[in-house]
Amino acid sequence: LHGSERVLAALDARMREVYVAAYRRDGAHWQCVQAPAVCKPDDVTVPPGAWTGAGDGFAQYPMLASRLALANVHVDARPSARAIALLAMPRVEIGATVPARDARPAYVRHRVALTSAERDAGVRL
Repeated sequence: LHGSERVLAALDARMREVYVAAYRRDGAHWQCVQAPAVCKPDDVTVPPGAWTGAGDGFAQYPMLASRLALANVHVDARPSARAIALLAMPRVEIGATVPARDARPAYVRHRVALTSAERDAGVRL
């Protein structure tokens, strides 16, 4: 979010949970202050200081912003390819990249379902 120095992102994760992470601007770069996680809205915490909330998690759980005493909240903020590219550019400029074949998604939710083959084999979560 333009002009924000500290952002708490909260996206609706369904199943009465939110994906949440906190980032602080450090010059042209963003530092992860609170690693991405999935949790119940009542379990969300924010580091000390004035934070701006971003994401549809705040629309789904309106009490979240007031409970955390956030300075501002942008419920309509959504990740976009353009925003990701803009965030990536400073990292690309300093060579902090990996080859495409090594790129992996970061999963923060535990498995909640089995494949058909796993269910047929009697696997349990």
